[in-house]
Amino acid sequence: MKDFSSLIKDPMNNKEELTFYFEHLLSDKIELEDQQKMLVNINDEGINEYVLSCLSNVLMNRLESIDIPDDNYIDTCGTGGTNLNIFNCSTISSFVIAEAGGKVLKHGNKAITSKSGSADFLQRSGINLDLDLNKILSIYATLNIGFLFAPNFHKSIRYVAEARKNIGKRTIFNVIGPLVNPLHPKFQIIGTSSEDLHDPISKVLQKKGIEHGIVVTSNDGIDEFSITDTSKVTEIKGGKIKKWTFDPESYGINCGNLAEIQCNTGEEAYLLGVDVLNGKRCAAAEMVAINSGVALYMLNLVETINDGIIKSKSILNSGRTLLLLNRFATLSKS
Repeated sequence: MKDFSSLIKDPMNNKEELTFYFEHLLSDKIELEDQQKMLVNINDEGINEYVLSCLSNVLMNRLESIDIPDDNYIDTCGTGGTNLNIFNCSTISSFVIAEAGGKVLKHGNKAITSKSGSADFLQRSGINLDLDLNKILSIYATLNIGFLFAPNFHKSIRYVAEARKNIGKRTIFNVIGPLVNPLHPKFQIIGTSSEDLHDPISKVLQKKGIEHGIVVTSNDGIDEFSITDTSKVTEIKGGKIKKWTFDPESYGINCGNLAEIQCNTGEEAYLLGVDVLNGKRCAAAEMVAINSGVALYMLNLVETINDGIIKSKSILNSGRTLLLLNRFATLSKS
């Protein structure tokens, strides 16, 4: 068999061999130095659709098959990597989507490059993250929202934790998270801080047969639809991929200031998120309305993105989403 550094140069024609290597990488049968070399090799060659697809298949094949009769749910999850310390926009948006009648099964983790990841925010909100799938789906059936804490499902990723830490740079494992939701959502918004990842991520989603997906990067490097600048969008729908640009001003939203959506600590991110859910009118709330509005449009709950933004603002202004968060916390501990 060829060595990994040779395989990674031509991943399209070496899928079986790459699968073997990734299986080995995610085990305790490989030396730390070899793990680090593999991750550096991938970084050096660039993350492409074939490597992403291969690794995601290895991870997903390790999970038990899960069948949910209702598959009309969305995941809103980013790859992070912005180093801009933005508040938990996609997490807050999830509660707006659920309150609007949409269904959300979000896959997420604790912070890697920001001050607060989705799991950090939820944990600060009193939500128990260590739930089995039956409990997650029970809460989902009641509230239209569920959260899958990634380490509870993809346990083998722990084998590369030390190698990733030693490298000290982003690796393919910073990108793979949104592509390995155990419940295979047919609707998905994936934010990434680099537009270079749009093509590989969108092609993997296309291969997975996603019904409607969006990959988004704002021009100021945020892995969300931003209020501080326009955003580049790659949309996958009906098996076709198209690219377009989102301009918040076209939807009557004035571009805000980056500082208005940044947080210096996890506690600041939590408090800003609670304020938004409780109806505070601010730049962060406008940004949440955009992201949840796009999701409502994707789920066919509104006719246009603008309708989704208007509906999201109305829900946020009511403060009902904070009650939903509190109900989530209560049910997670019962």
